[in-house]
Amino acid sequence: MNAIEPATSEDLTLSIEQRADESILLIVSGTLDALSLPRLFNTFALIGGIDRLFIDMRRIHFCSISAVRALTELNRRSAFRNTAVTVIAGEYLRDMFALAGRRGTIAVRHDLPEAPERSNVSRRRLALIAQ
Repeated sequence: MNAIEPATSEDLTLSIEQRADESILLIVSGTLDALSLPRLFNTFALIGGIDRLFIDMRRIHFCSISAVRALTELNRRSAFRNTAVTVIAGEYLRDMFALAGRRGTIAVRHDLPEAPERSNVSRRRLALIAQ
């Protein structure tokens, strides 16, 4: 009898960048489902203490309805920490938020707004989270 291999969240990639306006851009790519959600929440907890967080999900190829609900919960939790959360998503995910009735509870945009330049702050890569 063969053992069944457990599912993993290896298909989720998270990258964090600080933008010129000091907001944080979290780039999410791959699969976002119940198995990969803990990584997203852990990453969010590590970021902490910011005014504005953009979650770029345009590279997601699968997102479960539980992930949409979790993002709404993430936004609710961030409200306690005074962090404005905006999801950048393609048409597929914007439709998922609308169908789930969650679109009004979290800001969802189709593009990333330009960050105003500051003379002493440059856009830099903070971390690449591979695990």
